[in-house]
Amino acid sequence: MTISHRCEPGPNGLTALEKQSGGLCRLKFGRNTKLACMAFLLTVVFFSGSRAQYFGRNKVQYRTFDYKVITTEHFDIHYHEAIEKAALLGARMAERWYERLSTLLDHELSGRQVLVFYGNHSEFIQTNIIYGDLGEGTGGVTESLKRRIVLPLSGPLHQTNYIIGHELVHAFQYSLIGPGRSSLVAGSRLGRYPLWFIEGMAEYLSIGHVDPHTAMWMRDAVMKGDFPDLKDLAHPKYFPYRYGQALWAYMTGRYGDDVAGALMQAISRTESVRELFKVVLHTEMDSLSREWGEAMKAWAESVEVDSSLIRGSRPLAEAKSPMNLLHVAPSLSPDGTRLVYLSTRDLFSLDMYLADTTGRVIRKLTNTAVDPHYQSIQYINSSGDWSPDGKRFAFTAIRKGEPVLVIMELESGRTWKEILLPELGEAISPVWGPEGRRIILSAVVNGLNDLFMVDVETEKRTRLTQDLYAELQPAWSPDGRTLAFVTDRFGADLENLVMGEYRLALMDLETGDIRPVPGFDGAKHINPEWSKDSEQLYFLSDAGGITNIYRIRIEDGRLEKLTDVYTGITGISEMSPALSVADGGRVMAYTLYQKNGFSIYMTEIPEEQTAIEPSALSGMRYAVLPPVERMNEKVQAALEDRETGLPQTEEFSKSDYRPRLRLDYLSRPTLVFGADRFGGFIGGGVSLYWSDMMGEHNLVTMGQVDSRFKNYSGLLGYLNLRHRINWGLSVEQIPYYYMLMAQGYTQVENDPAYVEEIYIYKQTNRTAAFFMSYPFSRVQRLEFQTGYRNIDFYSEIRTRIVSATSNKTYLDKTTPIPVADPLHLFQTSAALVYDSAVYGLASPILGQRYRFEVSPVLGTLNYQTVLADYRFYAMPRRPFTLAMRLMHYGRYGKNAEDNRLYPLYIGYQGFIRGYDYYTFTMDEMDGAGSAFDVNRLLGTKVAVANLELRFPLFGLLGLGSGYYGGLPIETALFFDAGVAWFDYDRPWFLGGDRRLLSSYGLAMRVNMLGFVVAEVDIVKPLERNTGWIWQFGFTTGF
Repeated sequence: MTISHRCEPGPNGLTALEKQSGGLCRLKFGRNTKLACMAFLLTVVFFSGSRAQYFGRNKVQYRTFDYKVITTEHFDIHYHEAIEKAALLGARMAERWYERLSTLLDHELSGRQVLVFYGNHSEFIQTNIIYGDLGEGTGGVTESLKRRIVLPLSGPLHQTNYIIGHELVHAFQYSLIGPGRSSLVAGSRLGRYPLWFIEGMAEYLSIGHVDPHTAMWMRDAVMKGDFPDLKDLAHPKYFPYRYGQALWAYMTGRYGDDVAGALMQAISRTESVRELFKVVLHTEMDSLSREWGEAMKAWAESVEVDSSLIRGSRPLAEAKSPMNLLHVAPSLSPDGTRLVYLSTRDLFSLDMYLADTTGRVIRKLTNTAVDPHYQSIQYINSSGDWSPDGKRFAFTAIRKGEPVLVIMELESGRTWKEILLPELGEAISPVWGPEGRRIILSAVVNGLNDLFMVDVETEKRTRLTQDLYAELQPAWSPDGRTLAFVTDRFGADLENLVMGEYRLALMDLETGDIRPVPGFDGAKHINPEWSKDSEQLYFLSDAGGITNIYRIRIEDGRLEKLTDVYTGITGISEMSPALSVADGGRVMAYTLYQKNGFSIYMTEIPEEQTAIEPSALSGMRYAVLPPVERMNEKVQAALEDRETGLPQTEEFSKSDYRPRLRLDYLSRPTLVFGADRFGGFIGGGVSLYWSDMMGEHNLVTMGQVDSRFKNYSGLLGYLNLRHRINWGLSVEQIPYYYMLMAQGYTQVENDPAYVEEIYIYKQTNRTAAFFMSYPFSRVQRLEFQTGYRNIDFYSEIRTRIVSATSNKTYLDKTTPIPVADPLHLFQTSAALVYDSAVYGLASPILGQRYRFEVSPVLGTLNYQTVLADYRFYAMPRRPFTLAMRLMHYGRYGKNAEDNRLYPLYIGYQGFIRGYDYYTFTMDEMDGAGSAFDVNRLLGTKVAVANLELRFPLFGLLGLGSGYYGGLPIETALFFDAGVAWFDYDRPWFLGGDRRLLSSYGLAMRVNMLGFVVAEVDIVKPLERNTGWIWQFGFTTGF
């Protein structure tokens, strides 16, 4: 799984002596540029969330965890004490999975396997093991540095078991192709293979070839004529988990399940999937692709449905565009005239909308793209519920790392009440009681799932269940006496960790007694909804292999099938809510997966249908991925064997976690040697990165030597991420040296001679610093840094005179040049940073960001720097973004204008376009009368304003699909303005003569495969006596 982290450097070119937190530095790039860049990249990767970012969102550790370790035969399982009960269950599951996978793949893992459990998803996203954000859709990660598996205990043991199996497959993949424990080497090899190969294998080995959800995706692809060839399968529109699982099911069905291990072991001696298939399967990829497509088409065409059952359904929110494919979790008002649902209709986030039953949106209820109030609105596994009077709507969210029950007034769209639930790890699926005062919800507590009741007025919580079973998607009967919910308790064998199928259950709210609702054998039953008279339940079931809507009469178990769709009625996952019934209004709404998207339909509730017998839909006929006739079924047999490899907890030992630094990464050492006219030289460097197992303690050591100029570079940095306050220490020495050459001819003893002079200037920076960062939220933080910096100088001139006729050397001499005294500087800085911006292809397109920073410097020089940088992005009409920046940076105080400090420069492309030094000609700078005074670009203080209208050119013209169209190009009309000044030469608004510099033009930015953004400008500088000019650079939009 790839985790991306965005970090934007600070304003360019501020000063060589003021290396502010966040990258406010300007260093002339000389010979040691490489090490400086490595040091910066290191801080981005290992010091993310602290001083490394100028902007960027935060990863907040809302809790400090005291970890424990369970030691099993093959695993070191890390967890915190509150989830020990669930962690022990996970440990048993892990050992069972190890036995299955080691047998199926004929391989034992190299070394012990680390498995890290968190109690819920909110805890999981706080982990320090994975750098950067973890999205709500991330259920687990297997990282490459130490091959650690990290996952949340999601409540239902079904889900926990599946995620452990899926991620353990990735650990086996690393081990199979990585020499020893070099997971980074294995990761680089795996990187040559597409996600559908890697993730598809993990899905197949953890689920098997019988999967209604993946089968639904495949039928849909065939139905819409978009079933891919293997060469096209890497395209983002083909979800690698689903298509990859289907392909692996086909390959193992044809060649046997042993082929999984054979393919993985052959990766180390092949370079591509095409070569891999030829070596192991003895077939060409094109032939396999064609045969797979033909088998899928024949299989999909064999599905028979009765479409008459859904006639009269009308769409309320359709997935018509590749940019807007998600409309899920419908919730009808009690009278059936309005609907709340989740949708990506605004493109940049999944939000909650209120609409009428014609599909017209009345109001957008949340704005998660730029509003940081909620970290999550639980869009995968939850939906909300209307109060009985239809005036309020309840849903659950995550705020400041804790679950919160949100009650919103729908008439105004304002939040009426928020009830924090800190004792619960995660809360989902709230449902109102008929009296309108109490709400029942499902919650994850310490890794296990239970039901709770909340009194809305007093906020009192009552626990309704406390066991190992799943209790999901509660539905309160209109008469107030009974609670329907989804559970896996029926048919479960907890001793052997065998959970029953998801079935419907009824709880008597007075006695607490629980009884099953009749249903289909071997199928899931989810999303219960009551009839108005409390005598019938509507629900979803995948009986027969396709998820449809059913109705059951509680009294006698009479079953009716209300829909018969070709794909499936489902949300994002197979357990997502997708049905809402307003029996008072005699209507129901449901989410239908079709055309690679999720659409919401509404229909009248049908009258009584013909009753069906549960046995009529026994089995999973339409969920069996082809080929139906398989060479062997070792994987399926292993998945059904619940006892082999399952240990008892008495076999485990427990201990406290003790952090120890271990090497994560050793860069490839470099060694360079050679000789030239000045003699021999040797140089080299190496970097080492260390961390503890939980990622809370991080150490970096770097070194580089250059014998010729006696440059010894080094960095030692430590970062502590254990608490919410991130802090660190760093000590570094980095020399910078610059060379200028002059040459000519002279006479020596009447002999013409060649003269060469080389001027060498060296500056050595030695720094010791302490830094810390406190995140208030994901978008706002306070940064602090203090430290000492010593800067000394050295300069020399090398003169060499050689006869032009005889090559006789007349002079070869090195002479030191006097330099300035060393500088001793003590610097402290504090910054308030905010960033809610949503990034587009090459620049932000929504939100706002600011950075306000002050930094006093004492010592040899005494001055203060002040930075105020505010940026705002609005989208008045899609796809146009109006972007604005106002920035001031300046030095103030006694030595603010000391000539040992580089002046600030505003001619960079990132500040005012059209004034960079390389765009000037000598005539323009030296011409009489009309000459441009380049000193106007320099100062000790600068003020800059920028305005852009950004839009996706090809997307706007309809050339290609997606937001940006056929080419990843962002276009912008811009106006830049700014002024730089000294205290002795002030701008006009301070009573001086310095005038504003400005320009306007057109910019085009291209994202080059995610590595760099290139910008091309055609710009008209208004204060230069020139026409339009071109500029090119590598920079993101401000």
